[in-house]
Amino acid sequence: MTVTQNITWTAGSWNDNGTTVIPVGATLVINGSVSIWQHTVHNKGTTTWSGAGDISISNGSVFNNLAGALFEAQNNRLINSIQLGGVFNNAGVFRKLSGAGNTTLTSVTLNNSNLVQVQSGTLKLNGGGSSGGVFDVSSGAVLDFTTNHSLGNVTFDGPGLTRHSGGILTLNAPVTAQLWHMTGGTLGGSNTLTVTQNITWTAGSWNDNGTTVIPVGATLVINGSVSIWQHTVHNRGTTTWSGAGDISISNNSVFNNLAGALFEAQNNRLINSIQLGGVFNNSGTFRKLSGTGDTTLTSVTLNNSNLVQVQSGTLKLNGGGSSGGVFDVSSGAVLDFTTNHSLGNVTFNGPGLTRHSGGILTLNAPVTAQLWHMTGGTLGGSNTLTVTQNMTWTAGSWNDNGTTVIPVGATLVINGSVSIWQHTVHNKGTTIWSGASDISISNGSVFNNLAGALFEAQNDRTINSIQLGGVFNNAGVFRKLSGAGNTTVTSVTFNNSGSVEALSGTLGFVGGYSQSAGSLTLGGGNVQANGTLALNGGSLNGVGTVTANVSNSGQIAPGNGGAGALAIVGAYTQAAGGTLNIELGGLTAGSQHDQLTVSGAVTLNGTLNVTLINGFSPAVNDNFIVLIYASRSGTFSAIAGNGNTYSPLYNAGNLTLVAQ
Repeated sequence: MTVTQNITWTAGSWNDNGTTVIPVGATLVINGSVSIWQHTVHNKGTTTWSGAGDISISNGSVFNNLAGALFEAQNNRLINSIQLGGVFNNAGVFRKLSGAGNTTLTSVTLNNSNLVQVQSGTLKLNGGGSSGGVFDVSSGAVLDFTTNHSLGNVTFDGPGLTRHSGGILTLNAPVTAQLWHMTGGTLGGSNTLTVTQNITWTAGSWNDNGTTVIPVGATLVINGSVSIWQHTVHNRGTTTWSGAGDISISNNSVFNNLAGALFEAQNNRLINSIQLGGVFNNSGTFRKLSGTGDTTLTSVTLNNSNLVQVQSGTLKLNGGGSSGGVFDVSSGAVLDFTTNHSLGNVTFNGPGLTRHSGGILTLNAPVTAQLWHMTGGTLGGSNTLTVTQNMTWTAGSWNDNGTTVIPVGATLVINGSVSIWQHTVHNKGTTIWSGASDISISNGSVFNNLAGALFEAQNDRTINSIQLGGVFNNAGVFRKLSGAGNTTVTSVTFNNSGSVEALSGTLGFVGGYSQSAGSLTLGGGNVQANGTLALNGGSLNGVGTVTANVSNSGQIAPGNGGAGALAIVGAYTQAAGGTLNIELGGLTAGSQHDQLTVSGAVTLNGTLNVTLINGFSPAVNDNFIVLIYASRSGTFSAIAGNGNTYSPLYNAGNLTLVAQ
């Protein structure tokens, strides 16, 4: 049937494989509940649908809105199917003109190849379909995909909202949208969705080797639990993530936060992987903006090449990665590496804390950090970590031929069981060692306490070697400050060219002590060494006890800024280049003049240097017992009186100087 001018349809049914044609210039007015049953309609003119009735397109019926034609919905009703479905093919204009509520196609497929306009209310597509062309949504209006729909070369225009609330939207060709809201369902297909202004995502999944693009100037707002599954996201604009939901990046999905882009976490939630892992590549800015708790990447790799900012709470990197660029941590905030991560040309800035709590951090290039806290894991790689302000180390290991540098003005605080394994430490600042745990320097590791630096032991623990030995080179100050017990260097060679100070308890060198310059001072503490304590240069001075065999090619001076007594429990050998310095300020040994007591044998050579202090002037024949020993061989080759003359009496158990 062909109606050449006007057909008004308020009730009834079109049936039985027939065809109704509305020609160009003709009008079909539908105002009532009507049914199209196993029938085809060709609209080439204008169809207006108003009133309170529905249109049923059933049993394989087809409504063709052809090129140049208009189908205009002026109500909030249903185009549905009673059974066996129907099809609405739009090659003209399908327009929802009026009505603030929903116009819904349910169980009826919409195939658009030209233009769908939503000028008011909501157009719900609940029957599936396959569409190209243009969907134009006016301000305040909504286009809602609630079930499966295939999209190919589609453009979603207008200031209104395109919503994906259910089903699978399959991208068979590039799709562009102005405003997009995803509240459920799945974005599938292997092509690209580009959202030019804003996409809000509160639920659902992006799947199937497709790509979502957020261009420069556009925004992706994530507020809910969402999933990226075997899919790629290119963010060139701004992504903000808030609310109580997690982001899942799984099955080898990739989120690329590109140069100039911003990804901002405003919550304390997870970026995780359900299975097979995911990757977050940041060459823009990744920012944890707010939330005092943890934002965590777990089983998702973070690869940073530009800027990560932690402005509040804690950012936990629990999925590995390979990073360069800058990590900037604000005051009170924490960046936490909890698993393996490779670092190359990274700078950790800001007054906040960078924490290494687990896994292996591999130094593939020089790394600089302002504040560093190591509570576990391993620092590996063959490059250098430089901590410019403060490093606290409570557990974990420094390994693999790398180097850690504590510069001038910086501080390393060690409080826990820590290990240095095939690694070098250059301390140019201050190292404080406290607590109830040991330091292991093993497998050829070297700790260099450089000139001007301080290493201060505030405990009674051990610097040891698990295997293959280590070396501690001191050119600065090595000080045992506190602890009434033993601080011991064992199985680690100690080489001193700076200042070693035993101010409390006992400082032990079980792994050997060699001094080429500098000083070893007993200032309230004692010293103990296995084998020979070798003074190849520098001095041994102070008041207290040295339990070791002492070989002196440098200088020994009992007392500490005045007269004092120094005891050696062991043997004493003074070489030709050695000097024993004795100060005389009165007749009482230990309090008015220096005295060296040796429990074992002494072998004498070199110089005995005697000076007067405190204005003292000895009388002729005044006696001073300056050296006590169990047995003796040799004599001093020279006695320097510095203007005074003394006769030595080498007795069976002591050396007495007699003033002349």
